[in-house]
Amino acid sequence: MSFQPQPTKTGTYRIKVYGSDKDRYWKYIPDKDRWIELTTVDDSNKPSSIQFKWIIAPVTGDSDTFTIRPAYDTDIGLVSSTDNEQKYWGHGYAQGQVGSSANWKITKSADGNYSKIKIEHYYDVLDSCEPTTNCVHFYRDKSDAENQRFVFQLVEDPLPPPPPPLSGSKTFEQLWFQLTPQKAATESYDIIVIGTGMGAGVIAGDLFDSNSRLGSGAKSVLVIEKGGLPFHSHCLNAARPSGFGEDRGQQNDTFFALFRENYQFKEPNQIKEWKGGPMFNLGGRGAAWGLFVPRIHDDHLRKELGNNLYDQLVRVWYKEAEDLMDLYLPTTNTIHQNLMERLNIRTQRECQWQWGRIASEFSDPKNFDFAVGAYSPIDKLLEIAMSKDRNPDGTCIEHPNWKIVLNTEVRSIMWDDDETRATGVVVRDVSGKETKIFLKTDSSGKPSANTKIVLGAGSVGSAAILMRSGMTDQLKQNDGLHLTDHDIFARACTFRYLDPSVREKIGSMKLQSYVRLKSGTIALVNMAVDASSFLPREFLPSQVFTNDDFPKLIVALITPTPLNKKNTIDLDDKGEPVLTAGRDPPFLNSNPDVVELRSITKDLIRTVRDALQLQLRPTDPDNTPGGWDDTNFFKPLELGGVAHELGTIPLKAFSQPNRRYLLEGDLKLREREGVYICDLSIFPFSPEVNPTLTLVALALRLSRTVILPRTPVTDSLADTVYVMNQTGDTIKVFVSNRAGVTLSQEEINDNKDGKVLRPGDIVARKRSVGVDETVMVYRLDYNSTDVYLPRPIPYIATPSQVCVIE
Repeated sequence: MSFQPQPTKTGTYRIKVYGSDKDRYWKYIPDKDRWIELTTVDDSNKPSSIQFKWIIAPVTGDSDTFTIRPAYDTDIGLVSSTDNEQKYWGHGYAQGQVGSSANWKITKSADGNYSKIKIEHYYDVLDSCEPTTNCVHFYRDKSDAENQRFVFQLVEDPLPPPPPPLSGSKTFEQLWFQLTPQKAATESYDIIVIGTGMGAGVIAGDLFDSNSRLGSGAKSVLVIEKGGLPFHSHCLNAARPSGFGEDRGQQNDTFFALFRENYQFKEPNQIKEWKGGPMFNLGGRGAAWGLFVPRIHDDHLRKELGNNLYDQLVRVWYKEAEDLMDLYLPTTNTIHQNLMERLNIRTQRECQWQWGRIASEFSDPKNFDFAVGAYSPIDKLLEIAMSKDRNPDGTCIEHPNWKIVLNTEVRSIMWDDDETRATGVVVRDVSGKETKIFLKTDSSGKPSANTKIVLGAGSVGSAAILMRSGMTDQLKQNDGLHLTDHDIFARACTFRYLDPSVREKIGSMKLQSYVRLKSGTIALVNMAVDASSFLPREFLPSQVFTNDDFPKLIVALITPTPLNKKNTIDLDDKGEPVLTAGRDPPFLNSNPDVVELRSITKDLIRTVRDALQLQLRPTDPDNTPGGWDDTNFFKPLELGGVAHELGTIPLKAFSQPNRRYLLEGDLKLREREGVYICDLSIFPFSPEVNPTLTLVALALRLSRTVILPRTPVTDSLADTVYVMNQTGDTIKVFVSNRAGVTLSQEEINDNKDGKVLRPGDIVARKRSVGVDETVMVYRLDYNSTDVYLPRPIPYIATPSQVCVIE
């Protein structure tokens, strides 16, 4: 298509310099400045990228006047720079902004060969005479300035606007997740969170709460999720399949199998060994996880993660995670206690049988208060999204300091010139368009030292992002990329109660116990009696037989596994991960640990049979020659079958002091600044339990102590009391003086009416070492900004510590 001196109609155009010996085109640069580069193109076929295209439309009733938008992002209008008008000798430059375009005068030359471009009522025209950047900027109009003369090539007429949605066809995603990556890129951020699963998703929700506590100290947060919103909560909180006969599967595995993506393997025979894969949706695999939340055994926790992390998890963060996830323990009746006692007596080996730990509230004793149900990070993130206000036209008003964008894949992390500190991320939307989103910079334009990226895209996804970010060698040289899953194997029996009326009284039971084997290995044993199992549906026999009078007794066992050094990850020519991942060593029923667990399992089945008066069906193995079939006693679950694969970006393994590692104890990526990892990739071994509880505990620790500390006092004084307001509202406080110190004049003045603390404010009061003080806290009265309730709430403040008012 030929070039013309001026646009003739609404359409998509390329813009280049007229009469130059080189083809120099306008190219939109979608970074934080959103500017135009005048780019030399040697081959006229090369400027096919959408960055070279501009949507130009005439302004009705105003000759030679047009609006200009980059086709790359039609939400951006071209205007004059507003961030630094003194650039380019005080003339400024052409810059994109979200919203309307300026009115641009595109005026043809006297000979009709080209046009000059300026904003209506401006004197300066567009030019490019700064060779280091080739930025299209404003400059005074000069007749001999080559780069002030432009011509236009009509590429295509604009596509018609999409039809309006049908009545009643609105979705949650349309109503509450309207942010696009291009709009998100118009701001820079203190914190970028990648992923919304059980690691990053927990952090994303927690950061919103932290921001609400910190007032003016809040940080700007962007959460990026590759998938959309197929689930509004954990899949077990909604309708799910039924009618699977004998099978008592929880059905979460059905959703996992349907919604997960398949890994790509280098060796086709390894596909059969793996059943895992990522789920790309809000909440990640947290939408369909199995809900079991045992802690890693103390011995393994201390041995593998070290004393410091062990102490923090056991003293603080396990409890915080269990509270967040609604750890549920059922009511114990006499018959339940009797069975657990019989199991402890019969199985021995340090067994302490207890209720299985489930992250779900099944019922609530408070009237008219709905049970919380199965835990997933989706609920918190969706609640945040739904709390946004709306404009008159129905569009969302984004939270000022917390934003989330869906259907956007992070491809890589950008680094500074030294390749050490993260500066932002490159993302790709569903159309394939890539956009750069930046972290905040300091006054010199360098990356701020306080900005952070939390990478939680999964064991394979996070590793792939780092590999696309130039870190493949570092990962491979420091024992990364060894994707590993532990051995899970099980034995199931069908039974019936000799007295059918007992079934209703006993109900369903899920029990668990750690078992210390003769080899020193500690395994976890789960037992489900007439209850759903976390094992996938197809793992258990007979989905055809539908007589509900025959429930199941299922014993599932998990053993710890070191990271498999034979497993690794590479990238194909499209930058997508390709796995080499198998089971090593192979599962054998003749393994000594497995043989010992087989004996324990037989004892368990016999004990349950005798204690509950069961009849095993179709026959009792004890009454049938070869009935236990020791050679094929256990059936191993495929790797990744319950989404526990981990270990690609590991912490230090204290059991192997000479082994390299990739993460510091606070989950910071070694040899890089500003990047933290929080998903299952961080584990230096595959533990004997579902690792989800430990991951959530580490996520809360990372969120509250590193990413956005809720108590930011670091240089505390031993003789000073600190009081911090994290209520989200203004409060008034008085601090007692039991120590009897001489008060400062400032405090004397404050004590006349009380010290007012806005959200996030902190006050320090000099007192004495070792003498606790009382803080009297007055909350605001209903619907008031300056009237406080007459009765205070007392808090205890200890010198050198922060007394947090929540």
